[in-house]
Parts: sequence; C-alpha cells; structure tokens
Amino acid sequence: MYLQRIGDLRTDKDLRQKDVANMLGLNVEVYRHYEKGERDIPIWALVKLAEYYHTSTDYIFGRTNDPRPPRAGGKDKNAPLVKGERFCYIIFSCGSEWEQYLIRNDSVW
Repeated sequence: MYLQRIGDLRTDKDLRQKDVANMLGLNVEVYRHYEKGERDIPIWALVKLAEYYHTSTDYIFGRTNDPRPPRAGGKDKNAPLVKGERFCYIIFSCGSEWEQYLIRNDSVW
C-alpha cells in the first residue's frame, strides 16, 4: 500500500528516512520500503507515525485532507485535545490481537 503522505510528512519536518526509522525502532531499509509502498506498513507503525506527526491515521491514509489530530468529542472540530483520550482509528480490520493490545495497554495520545 503506497501512502505518499508518510514521505510528505517526513520531508515537511526536514527529517531523513533514517531519523524516522530510528524513531520507529526499524532498520532504515525497512522504513524505506514502507515509504515507497513496497511493503505494507504495520498498524502499530501507522499509529506511532500519526502520534509523532500530530495528525490522524485518516490523514495518512488520504481519507481526509485535514491534517489536524482527532478532537475530543469527535464532531466538534474546535474542542481541545484531551490528554488520555484513546487514539486508534480502525480503518480496516486489524485483528483482535491489535485491538486487545490497545485495550490492555490503554493506548493514549
């Protein structure tokens, strides 16, 4: 799956692929494959990238052109972000193992 925005977000921050790979704990070649769309990027990495760039996974997927992160209450775009708000947009079935991880670890922004 080619996700152009992960490369765009990186270059907008003047980061090298190596910088992002290190942040994700990956080999730079593996990250390079993700950015080129030569390998499917795992959901945990997408969530971590969205958190790192302060955006939503919907923006990374190209489902919205609004790069702002999700807001509290969902519908009110002017509501402040809430520390501790759960962060996971399930765009496609990611399997119960990942969902259980998020619930068990109370994954937060």
